[in-house]
Amino acid sequence: MDDTSLHDRLNGLYDQLRDFPEGGRCEHGTYLKPRAYVAFLDLRQLIEREVLPALHRMDSDKRR
Repeated sequence: MDDTSLHDRLNGLYDQLRDFPEGGRCEHGTYLKPRAYVAFLDLRQLIEREVLPALHRMDSDKRR
């Protein structure tokens, strides 16, 4: 696991996607340059493995 905080890692990945200079739309749909695609996959993995479980824990703690 990374030593950086969850917030910093999430923010860093989001920063890579925020303005989307590596992606766009064309007549065939959308496209992503490889760096943006990798950032998207890393962001999705971080959300699935750490952010959502943390939110579920917070939610269940509130209900107790």
